[in-house]
This record gives sequence, structure tokens and C-alpha cells, in this order.
Amino acid sequence: MAEAGALEARLYGRLEGREAVMLAGLPGMGYVAKQVVDYFIGEVKAIPFGEVYSRHLYPSVVVFNEGVMESLLDKKLYRFYLAKLPNLNLLLFTGEAQPSSAEAQRMLADEVARAAAEAGVKRVFTMAAYPVLGHVEEPRVYVVATSGSLLNELVGWGLTAMPGRSSISGVNGLLLEYVAQRGMEGACLLSETFIIDAPDVKAAAALVKSLNAGLKLGVDTSKIEEMAERFDEDLHRQYEQMRRAREVEKGLGYIY
Repeated sequence: MAEAGALEARLYGRLEGREAVMLAGLPGMGYVAKQVVDYFIGEVKAIPFGEVYSRHLYPSVVVFNEGVMESLLDKKLYRFYLAKLPNLNLLLFTGEAQPSSAEAQRMLADEVARAAAEAGVKRVFTMAAYPVLGHVEEPRVYVVATSGSLLNELVGWGLTAMPGRSSISGVNGLLLEYVAQRGMEGACLLSETFIIDAPDVKAAAALVKSLNAGLKLGVDTSKIEEMAERFDEDLHRQYEQMRRAREVEKGLGYIY
């Protein structure tokens, strides 16, 4: 265990023998990035491959489940996982929450980038949400990258280069800066969503499909596609219920 107050990412070894790529995602708007990494961890049967140690990274909240407190101090909030796929070594990094301060977010991003570089990772892909004003039938996937050559390659996947000047907050964005400083390539894929505090499965599914096809991971995406379809059906059902409720209110307007 690291000393009190220290921040240290520990991996269980190096990634040798073939190309190494890391997918990283912490919770954010629509829980998009977290859902993507969790889905890949499950589908490729990734095994634990490292942890991040530091009490400074715990979020500034207390969590309760059915009214009973769950201690975050007893949990390892940030973990690495590894899957040895036929075409590459896939390192995955995720966690339960974003660090509560900008300083802690930068510290975590820097340490994760250091661990990835020392393990032999060459490319890092993060995920995030692209905020839109309302529901979209097919979420568009945007991309930003640490170099023009990588950006052009990813546009070749069918992604859309982020227009104009933009910024990505939190570790999902900051990680690219530290990745580049350590000589790795990095990119962030952003899926359209208007949902803030609940999981947007449809936005996550768009990213899963893009990464799976672009990196040739060979992962079965049918589960998350079915989840996205049910999510969309539920959303349309809620919209229809709201529309009918508004019509009823208008019809009863003479009472008021």
C-alpha cells in the first residue's frame, strides 16, 4: 500500500509481445464512458491488472444504499483490467467516480498515463458525452486526438472530427494531455446525449460499436444494442405519456 497521502498506480506487469491499447473511462454525463469500459471488461472477460492507491481521490460524498451507508474508504475506486485479444493487448481503466477536485483529477490522469506508458501502451482511447439539446435517433460520434495524423485515421473509421474549439472536463479529457506528454497517442470519442444524471445506454452503445469496429476487437455488441433499443423504447413511451398528460391538462383548462 502507498504511504498516506501518496498517489500511485500499480500494474501487475508489462504488456509485451504485441500492440498494447488502453481504453479509459470514468463516470460523467450520461455515464457514457463508464458504461463503455464496463461493457468491454465483461465481454472480453478482462482480469484485474492493477489499482490506484490514494485517499485524496475519494469523492466528497457519502453513499447510502436503501438508507444504509456504504463506506467508500473500504473500496478500491480505480482499477485496471487486462484482456489478451488475438490482435492486441487491451488494458482497461475505470473507476466509481471522478476525483472531487481539479488538482486530484490532474494527479490521477498523470499517474494513469505514467503507468500505461511504463507498461508498454502505445495508444489510449477515452470516452465522453457530447451534450445536445434533445433526443436523437442515432447518436453521432465525434472525436478529438493528440495529433492530426491520428485524427485523420479515426475520421476514416466513420467518426466526425470535433468542429471548432472545444474542451473536455474531468479525467476523461485530461488524460489525453498527459498521454501526449509521455509519448503515447491519444483520442477521445464523444457520443451525443442530452441525459445528465442517468445512464444513456444508447449513447454508450454508439461508442462501443465504433471502438469495436475501429480497433477490430471482435466483441459481441448485441447485448448493449438490445439494451439501447429497450432504452429508446422506454424513452419514447415516457414522451408519449407526457404528451397525453399535457393534452388532458389542456382539456381540463376550463376548471381553473
